[in-house]
Amino acid sequence: DEPDRLDRIGLAGTLRLGDQVWVPRTREMLKIKRLLRLYARQTEPLEEVGPGDIVGLVGPRELRTGDTLCQRQAPVLFEPMTFPEPVLSLALEPRYTRDQARLDEALALLAREDPTLTLGQDPDTGQRWLAGMGELHLEIKLKRLASEHHLELRQGEPRVAYRESLVAAVTVREDFSKIMGDAAISAGVTLRLRPIPPAATPFEVSHGRLGPEITRAQLAVALRALTDALKTGGNFGYPLIQVAGEILELRLDPVHSTEGAIVAA
Repeated sequence: DEPDRLDRIGLAGTLRLGDQVWVPRTREMLKIKRLLRLYARQTEPLEEVGPGDIVGLVGPRELRTGDTLCQRQAPVLFEPMTFPEPVLSLALEPRYTRDQARLDEALALLAREDPTLTLGQDPDTGQRWLAGMGELHLEIKLKRLASEHHLELRQGEPRVAYRESLVAAVTVREDFSKIMGDAAISAGVTLRLRPIPPAATPFEVSHGRLGPEITRAQLAVALRALTDALKTGGNFGYPLIQVAGEILELRLDPVHSTEGAIVAA
C-alpha cells in the first residue's frame, strides 16, 4: 500500500503599493493604494506585505467579504461562504429628513462589511429596516451609525424574524377561474413542495417536463409567481426556508390563461 500523502499548499509572493491585482468576482483590476497593519485603533503604513500578514486596504469600496485578490493570469476564486439568516429586525429612520441619503449610504457600507446584516425597505411606507443575528449585533451597528457617521436615529422595537418550513412533502393541485368584465380567465397548476437540507439559498424552484404548448413566457411567469409565494406564502405569512417547489403541470388555455390568471393559480 502507498503511504498516506499530505497535500500541501505553498504560500509565497509579495503585495506592494501600486500593484494591480485581479478581483475574480467583479472581473476587474484593482490598484493597491494604501496598505496598513492594524493594531486595535492604531495603524502602521506598509510598503509591502507577504504570506501570513494580516493587513487592511484603504480605498476599494467594491470589495466584499470572501473576495480574493490575485494575478489575472492565475485567478483564484474560493467557494462562496454561506451565512445564516437574520433572526431579529428593527425599523429605523433618521431624526432629520435631510439625513436620509446619509443613512442609506451608511447602511450600505455596513452591509458590505458584514454579510450577516440584511437591509430592507417597506414598499408601501418606504421605511427602512435592519436585520441581524441578535439584539447585541444590531445594537453595535446602531452605535456605529451614531459614532462613526454622526447620525441621529429613531428606531422601532426589535422583531423576531420568523421563518416557516415543511415537515413532509406535499403535492397540491389548484385551478383558478374568474369572470373579469366580459371575459373569463382561467389557469391551473400542480405543485410539489418538499423539505430540503439547509443551503446557500432559502428555497429552490424548478419545473418538471411540461407540454410543448407551454411557452417560455408562461413558464417564466409561473416560476416567478412560485418564487414570490415561497417568500411570503407560509401559513402565518412568514417566508419559507429549506423548501423546494417544483411545477409538475401547467393547465393553460390559449385564450383565457392570462398572466394574471397564472399568478393567481
